Amino acid sequence: MQLIFHIGYHKTATSWLQRSLFIPECGYGPLMTHEEVDQFITRPHPFVFQSAPTAALLEHRQAKQPTSLIPVVSSELLCGQPFFGGREAFMFAERIHQIAPNAKIVMTVRPQQEILTSIYMQFVRRGGQAAPRHFFKPNEPLGYHAFDPTFLEYDRLVECYDRLFGTGNVLVLNQRTLAKDRARFVGQLGQFSGLPDARITVPHDNASGVSDREQIVPVTRRLNYFRRDALNPYPILNLGFASRFTIRAFGKLSRSNWFRACFRGYEPVSSVVRSAFNERYLDSNSRLAQLRPNLELDGFLLGKQ
Repeated sequence: MQLIFHIGYHKTATSWLQRSLFIPECGYGPLMTHEEVDQFITRPHPFVFQSAPTAALLEHRQAKQPTSLIPVVSSELLCGQPFFGGREAFMFAERIHQIAPNAKIVMTVRPQQEILTSIYMQFVRRGGQAAPRHFFKPNEPLGYHAFDPTFLEYDRLVECYDRLFGTGNVLVLNQRTLAKDRARFVGQLGQFSGLPDARITVPHDNASGVSDREQIVPVTRRLNYFRRDALNPYPILNLGFASRFTIRAFGKLSRSNWFRACFRGYEPVSSVVRSAFNERYLDSNSRLAQLRPNLELDGFLLGKQ
């Protein structure tokens, strides 16, 4: 079976895919965890990265799996870190090619207006304190990188993988297709992966990794000053469990019908996204449509084609 690398993007139902679809019950055999992807592929410094040990590990694990399973490595880490512009995405593509030059690549995308809001919500969840207007339009000191909208010009990464693996070995899927027609999404992925039609299984569980609602951002950002996390390892005062519990409680409250009704129309993140990126991705999306004429681009803003 041809090895599949699912590289993300972030916030495109990747958690659901990893927990509910890329499992033996659905015909897939995962070969690596997120932690192992980080350890062997994304974290090593370019001076010390070696592809041979990772290739040998994947070959060994694939040999131990039933031959009926599609081997898969799925991690959104492989498309780069969105908080800092994803500048390493091309380097990761080359590393994957060194590890498994005959692999197939699956890329999941989503309309940028939606994914930008979700990325910011993830930034705050991991301890980020910058307001939306500062996160999306950072004042970068010389030599220090922050968010860069180029990261979400999908056509650039598609072209990179097409060049390395061949167009026929790179599948691009719209997350919106999964949301409105799960069977179609899973079927397209199964056919690309090489699963016989009779073995394509459509899970019916709920979504995973759902973001908190943006209305709680003003509260969460300020609570982040008092908790330790990836983006805030040295808080002013670490309240530990108390701050984490409060943030989780606000997140759960934000998903209630009462909260939605009370704060309807208040969009502290989406309003900034619409203002800052109104037509930012028109040309990129049009190029993506040319690269993948059969890709369903529901929700994507397109320029002249």
